Amino acid sequence: MDKIIRILKKDTVLVVSWVIALATGFVILPSAEYFSYIDFKVLAVLFSLMAVIAAIREMGVFEVVAGTLLKWTGSVRSMSLALVMLAFVSSMLITNDIALITFVPLAIEVLRRAGKGNLISVVTMLTPDW
Repeated sequence: MDKIIRILKKDTVLVVSWVIALATGFVILPSAEYFSYIDFKVLAVLFSLMAVIAAIREMGVFEVVAGTLLKWTGSVRSMSLALVMLAFVSSMLITNDIALITFVPLAIEVLRRAGKGNLISVVTMLTPDW
């Protein structure tokens, strides 16, 4: 029981999200129509893209790109700006979700190689998602 309480205290956002989700379940009653709202083709494409990105990561492509980006940028600030702008510009050419699925793993790899793992959450939250 203590373990559950610690988890609930640690993940406050999760608890609040569940409470709000349950509350909205009483306001708008669930129906079978909800399943028609889910576009399984899009979910399959996004899952496939995530599998491709994982394969690219395993092949070491992100390591090469991360090394190149680290050579071009001289500071953590310019590196972070380059990552954010790369995702921003690419999201103009491809959809936002594809840009994020592609560039968030790259940003994580760049920050790890730069020894700035503590900035991973900051930079990934700054990627454009509008």
